[in-house]
Amino acid sequence: MPKPRCLPGEGLAFVITWDPISLPYSTNCIGLPKDYTSFLAIEFDTKYDQNLGDINGNHLGIDLDSISSLVSVDLMTNGIDLKGGKMINAWVEYKNNEKAIRVWVGYEKVKPGSPVLVAPIDLSKRFNGLMYVGFTASNGVKGSSVHLIHSWEFRTVENDPVNEVVELGSDTCQICFPEPRPESGPETELDNNHHKAKSSFKLALGLFVVNMVLILIFCLVGLYVCWTKTRGRTGSGGSDLIRPGLTRPELNGNSRPRRLKYSEIRLATRGFNRNMIIGEGSKSTVYGTTMPNAGNVTVKRINKIGPIGSQSVTEFVTIAGEIRHKNLINLNSWCYENNELILVYDYMTNGSLDKHLHTRTANAVNTVKFSFESRLNVLIGVANALVYLHDELDRPVIHRNVKTSNILLDANLAPKLGFFEMTSREGTLTSYLAPEYVYSRVGTVKTDVYSFGVVVLEVATGRRAVDEAGVTVVDWVWDLWEEKRLVDCGDSNLFGEFNRIDMELMLMIGLICVHPNYEMRPVMKDVVKMLRGEIVPDLPDVKPTVLVTAEKSPEVVVVCGGEDGVTAWGTPKSHFSKM
Repeated sequence: MPKPRCLPGEGLAFVITWDPISLPYSTNCIGLPKDYTSFLAIEFDTKYDQNLGDINGNHLGIDLDSISSLVSVDLMTNGIDLKGGKMINAWVEYKNNEKAIRVWVGYEKVKPGSPVLVAPIDLSKRFNGLMYVGFTASNGVKGSSVHLIHSWEFRTVENDPVNEVVELGSDTCQICFPEPRPESGPETELDNNHHKAKSSFKLALGLFVVNMVLILIFCLVGLYVCWTKTRGRTGSGGSDLIRPGLTRPELNGNSRPRRLKYSEIRLATRGFNRNMIIGEGSKSTVYGTTMPNAGNVTVKRINKIGPIGSQSVTEFVTIAGEIRHKNLINLNSWCYENNELILVYDYMTNGSLDKHLHTRTANAVNTVKFSFESRLNVLIGVANALVYLHDELDRPVIHRNVKTSNILLDANLAPKLGFFEMTSREGTLTSYLAPEYVYSRVGTVKTDVYSFGVVVLEVATGRRAVDEAGVTVVDWVWDLWEEKRLVDCGDSNLFGEFNRIDMELMLMIGLICVHPNYEMRPVMKDVVKMLRGEIVPDLPDVKPTVLVTAEKSPEVVVVCGGEDGVTAWGTPKSHFSKM
């Protein structure tokens, strides 16, 4: 393949090409191979480049066999800001009889009355039976922009010449193929008999398929009923894990989270009385109180949640309510009014894990003896909860909020991991975030593993994730590992009451989980085995470093969350490799 001609750029383009090699490609530039230039592109350009003849840094252009636009229009004059962060809808239409391309752009889902751009271009000799349709994008020289394709549709219609259309973003089907056009001329009796026979065959085939589907559905329903009855008889001795949508008999009905009125919670907390606060952070305030039919509960009032939408809240509550594990906090009820989210869950007698590790006053909550064995049991419990979320559900759930302040302890010091994040982790300390997440903002099971590793190091050392001098516990432990003084990292508040080998193993588990290269981090199933002494982690002699480059990622990041279940596609993130 010839080397691409590459120019700095920033923007998104919809491309139709007659040669797959000619598709523009790159993540930090708009690149085109020199010898392959058979393409049509509708570009949404956010960077002004005088060398390419751009009119400004907020324009729409039509490119034909060149990255210099054949014709362009200033979108700002039409009220469209490509950098405004709003969802933008675009329609592209080509009618062969008119030999012209029309483009509509707007914020609404309904196509505007007038196009923003009309270009007389004859594509009749370019279109053929095999063409390629897709998108290309650049996130700028410094990687400062992200382009998200929420959904897209492509339709061709072969009909009368006046109706030949290539359309992006129509309100009809996702991908449509035209029916064969009938031959002109009168039909013979033989043709009529042929059509009748063909119609009868289609009808018979359709009825057969419908009957088979109904039989299959009845069989599946019968199997499911039998399975649930069997599970109900034997469930008392089964696993502590329950998949979303599959509940034990004791979890049916009233066990699902109940939606409360804001006035009910306000009454229970006496108007959110500050004397009832048992915890407070940058993102939430926590109250301890009692509620009818619930007993002692914790009320978590989320701060600055903003207008995220009732649908997102409902999805979060549905997932949180259906997930059941002995080491995950149980959501009892919730409220979402006036862009304010309030969660109500079981009261945990011994508060959060960070209070036991970092509070040193005489009357502190950590007067409960927090031995090495208790700490190990806490880590195993949290690890089991993450195994459940990552591996034992129909779809993996990325927690995104694993930290000591979000791990609660009951009267017996048994841990319960708090709620997972429903939005981005803007307020989370970066010391808990994996290097690749800080850059890409894409959560994976391995970013959860990294956060858990920081928790392990906190539990073993008694140090905060970041101390007052700005030193992270990760760097501090790596330094002592390199000096072969790992056991010196042990928490002094344990007064040496631990087995030296067990302490070193716990610290090594923490280090392998915070490995800068995500490929070298273990999965949570293996972490549980390590904590139980079944596997010993293999660490390098010195802390590895990670190189962040602007190369194309080996995989395209797929970000779910489009409306009506439509998947959205984002620009590829940067590539991370071990030095």
